[in-house]
Amino acid sequence: MNQCLFGLHLINESNQKTIAVVESEKTAVLISVFKPQYTWAATGMKGGFKYENLKPIKEFKIIAFPDKSEFND
Repeated sequence: MNQCLFGLHLINESNQKTIAVVESEKTAVLISVFKPQYTWAATGMKGGFKYENLKPIKEFKIIAFPDKSEFND
């Protein structure tokens, strides 16, 4: 089994929205209601923000929103 980004199914080649990446799946779902200008994805865990998981979206504009306590990491 390979880990992938939560919300990866929402991203396709015609996607014009910036992809916003957060840690928690719950955060991605909830904030998508309030900030629909982004396509929201989640790593599922702190250690999930790595090249292998982000590779499918490398051609898109991406903004990472780390948890407050994890910003420096």
